[in-house]
Parts: sequence; structure tokens; C-alpha cells
Amino acid sequence: MTNSAIDRSDPQVRKALANLQQQLCRALPAGDERDDLIRELQAHVLDAAERGNGSPGERVTRAITDLGPLSAFAPELAAELALQQSAARGSPLAIAGLLATHLGRDLLKSAVLMICALAMLFALLLLCCAIAALWLPDAGLYWNGWSDFTLSFEAQQHAPKVATAWFVPGALLVAIGMYLGASRIMVWTLRRTKSG
Repeated sequence: MTNSAIDRSDPQVRKALANLQQQLCRALPAGDERDDLIRELQAHVLDAAERGNGSPGERVTRAITDLGPLSAFAPELAAELALQQSAARGSPLAIAGLLATHLGRDLLKSAVLMICALAMLFALLLLCCAIAALWLPDAGLYWNGWSDFTLSFEAQQHAPKVATAWFVPGALLVAIGMYLGASRIMVWTLRRTKSG
């Protein structure tokens, strides 16, 4: 059994990988996620080929053949890519779908996903409170002293309210940044879960 690195510049290797890339490009929706997936799949093929026997071209061709027919796994990959693209845009349903697909595979990654989901939920609540502060006079952020704040839709006794002119733009920026940041971290984590 040979355990040597595959030379990507070998003409047969380049041809086999280019053929795989063309087939995947035809079968999958365009986008950065597709390109990432193709690179990951090619890396997987090269890793598998390193453990084979024969010329580099034969080993790569055999590793591609071992994946099975493209028609067998392309629909699943296309669905996964569509879900990732929706999740990357911050679609809550797509993120929930990715969570349902990947949650529980690894405890640490699951914890990261749960923290991100809670951060996104908090961001949505903060956004609601910021918008409500524009119309409801008691909604906003109240300072209870030192480092204790209360986010509330009702007036808080013995706690001064943070000025709406400061709270609303700050809360909107924090909520949007937190939501988008958490969704990006979730997508990154889920991609690592899929490839790892």
C-alpha cells in the first residue's frame, strides 16, 4: 500500500479533479458555498488517493469512483448548499434546519451553536425593545446602579431610564451586529462539523 502525497500538477490528476469539478458545478447551485464544498471534496479525494496503490492518476480516479455515482449524492449536497446559503443570509428557518441536521455530533460544537442561537434570540428581543422604545414611553433600558441594567417594556421603579436618543440607535446597531455575527459563527461551525 502506498502512502505518498499526490502531485496535483500530474496531468492525469488535474484531469480527474477538473472532471469532478465540472460535474459538481453542473449539479450544484452556484455560490461561494459550492466552491468551498468542491475544494473540500477534492481534498477528501486526494486524501483517499494517498492511501491507494498505482499511479497518481489511477489512485485519484479510483478515489472519485469510490464516492459513488454523482446522482446518488448530488441531491443531498444541493439541498445542503441551499440550506447553507439561506443560513448565511440569516434565515432563521434555514439556521434551524442546519441545527437539526448537525446538532449533537460534537458537544463543543453543539454548545457553540446553542450560544449563537441564544445570542440571536437576544438580538431579536433587543431589536423589538429598541423599536418599541420609539412608540412606548416606558420601553427601554434602565440603569439600576453600577453595572446592573434592565431591558424592559415597563417603567422600572427607582431606576433612571437611559435616554431614548442613545438607546435606540445603540440597540439597533448591537442587535444587528449580534444577529449577523452569531449567524456567521453558526454557519462557520456547521461547515466545520460537516467537513470534520
